Amino acid sequence: MQGPASPGTAIVHVGSSDLPEQRVNAAAERMVFDVHDADSGEHAVDLVREGVAEAIVSRYSLSDGDGLELLRTVRDVDTDIPFVLVAADGDEQVASEAVAAGVDGYLPVDDVDAVDAVVERVTELLQSTVSRTSEGERRYRNLLEASPAPINVFDRTGEILYSNQAVADLLGIDHPADLEGDSIFDYIEVADREVARAELASVIEEGETVGPTQMTVCPDDGPCRDIQVATAPGEYQGEPVGQAVIIDVTELREAERELRSERRFIENALDTLDDGFYVVDPEGRLVRWNRALAETTGYTDAELDGMSLDRLIVGRDIPALESGLQTALDEGQDTRELTMVTKGGETMPIEARTRRLTDEAGTVIGAVGISRGIAERRERERQLTAQREQLSMLAQTNQLVREINAALVTAESRAEVESLVCERLAGTGPYQFAWIGAPDRGHQRIVPRAAAGTDEGYLDAISISLDDEQQAPVVRAIRTNEVQTNEITDAAFEPWRQAAQARGFESVITIPLSFQNARYGVLALYSGHRSDNIELEEGVLGELGETVGAAINTAERKRALLAAPVVELELEIADETEFFNRFAAALDRAITLERITPCEDGATTMYLSVACRETDRVEAVCEQFPSIDDWGWVTDGRDTSILKLETTEGGVVDRLATHGSVLESLSATPEHCTLTVQVPSSTDVRSFVKMLDDSYDTVRLRSRQQRTGRSQPALGTQLDDLLTDRQQQILELAYDGGYFESPRVQTGQDLASDLGISGPTFHTHLRAAQRHIFGELLSSESHSETESESE
Repeated sequence: MQGPASPGTAIVHVGSSDLPEQRVNAAAERMVFDVHDADSGEHAVDLVREGVAEAIVSRYSLSDGDGLELLRTVRDVDTDIPFVLVAADGDEQVASEAVAAGVDGYLPVDDVDAVDAVVERVTELLQSTVSRTSEGERRYRNLLEASPAPINVFDRTGEILYSNQAVADLLGIDHPADLEGDSIFDYIEVADREVARAELASVIEEGETVGPTQMTVCPDDGPCRDIQVATAPGEYQGEPVGQAVIIDVTELREAERELRSERRFIENALDTLDDGFYVVDPEGRLVRWNRALAETTGYTDAELDGMSLDRLIVGRDIPALESGLQTALDEGQDTRELTMVTKGGETMPIEARTRRLTDEAGTVIGAVGISRGIAERRERERQLTAQREQLSMLAQTNQLVREINAALVTAESRAEVESLVCERLAGTGPYQFAWIGAPDRGHQRIVPRAAAGTDEGYLDAISISLDDEQQAPVVRAIRTNEVQTNEITDAAFEPWRQAAQARGFESVITIPLSFQNARYGVLALYSGHRSDNIELEEGVLGELGETVGAAINTAERKRALLAAPVVELELEIADETEFFNRFAAALDRAITLERITPCEDGATTMYLSVACRETDRVEAVCEQFPSIDDWGWVTDGRDTSILKLETTEGGVVDRLATHGSVLESLSATPEHCTLTVQVPSSTDVRSFVKMLDDSYDTVRLRSRQQRTGRSQPALGTQLDDLLTDRQQQILELAYDGGYFESPRVQTGQDLASDLGISGPTFHTHLRAAQRHIFGELLSSESHSETESESE
């Protein structure tokens, strides 16, 4: 009899036996076997599944069947476990079926002496199995050691039973034997250990093959490595084990990470673009795109994948899209403007730039495109066009203003200015007809004053009342002093629509003619086109209205200076904002304006009679007015003194100077300001007073007198025809400053210093002024004498 297969080999004895138990145990102990009794076949099968049984000795007759049934069940669980069937008597039929079922030994046992035979037979079977296993293990070891791939064998706890040199090299170990006894989990990264344990259980407990699985192993010394592990169940020295075949994919993973990083970099870079980016195949189907394209079109990535590019373009532009793509594929590139349509049906203009895409071999594989929204560019182009139109209109308007200014030099009347404006506008730009109107004396209706263009009797066909509740555009322009733009179809134009349409008018612009607070009427321009640049026209023509108003104001002032009949008005103004009222109130004294002279720098020199000789009081009051740059006493009398002010604020004098009036006198108390002015007899006194009333809290007309001739004003304007402004300024300063007194109150050098000029310059202007005045006086006297003599 051969020696034992292996010390402590476990034998499962199944079924009751007539053999004395002590003799079986004694024989087994002598043969160094561990005997486990199973009282049924089911119990024996459980021991096989649990890995307890390494050999089965079964009686034929069992409590839950027979030995042949148990043999077939055990073979389904473990095909290699030695199985010895012991029959009480030699039944050839049973023996035949046992052999067919794969029994390893069949022993008919009739007496107790057969115990040793049973044990010996089991020993032979196990010895034979061990011999076969040892040869297989040797060959298996040779195969593992020769394999260039790392292969690791471990038991159910993860303890390493065997590793080849490739595993040792992977883990930075000199010899594979140094790994035996270590746990594979000691080398697996913590994050991967749970997966590794689950796979080990599947391999050992369920006998399943798992993997390949991505993991990371980290040697004690050295960098971690990325591996791919496939694990299969196996048997090693009679025990179930896991056999792991490892592939080091560190470099592959690094390359993949670099590729992924590069791809993310490219995708992130493309996603930062405001323009849509896309790649299409030769048939025009989308294969790549950036975030901007998805956000612009409103489609999801899943919806865009494989979508034909023509679904993103409106139908009328699809032929252009297809032509552009084919041009890019054939010639290398193409650019054209298209209209994109979103998932929601919205459209937007784009510029599509397309380039051919080829592989390394030069084969055309598709095209790359950039779609850029050009709505802003088109808007800029529209604005540029509008700006060009504006510049053209401004050029025409500037030319018109220059013509008006040139004509104003020789214009003798307001009517001449108004006619010129209408004639120029009716023949310029889009305007077919122009007319100027103003309220009549009774303020009941608008009366045309001048007209030009193709009106075909339009003014005879309409009537515009100032009391009209329809608020005609010309009435609104006068009342609001703002430009009005209307289409003929507007409700406000309804009373005049039929007459306007009959003459081909489509739009009308009404411009108030005003200068500062003086309003001279309205200019109406009719066009056969709709007004497409309302703001442009309103702004430009509003300035034109002010220019024409200034021209009319100048003409009226000229006429007032040359006209013989005048109206003298005595007015009273009470308003705490008026300069003269404020100054008298702050001084708590009455003041009288003796003379006012404009300076070259825009400031004004005033000479005031003041019933006050308290210098400290005057100095304190002057410091309260930011508009007063300098002050000083010119003369110091007992009752009144002459105070000179250098100021940038002219008060009511500035307003009167721009409305064709001449100031004769002005005095002010802390309560009110009283002034006398002359206006031409043609002036609408009610409008003139209303102009002042619009600027001040309280304006009262105290008296109105008609004069047959223009009196000489008392504030220094009678010398305008003889002297320059500088000569008149210096002459008035010398007179008011006591230069002509004896002895002189101020010297020429003192007065020159006040003006900021040199003494010789002062005396040169003063002598010139004296020469002109004396020459005029002497020539007038000689002329009078000649007339007397002739009489």
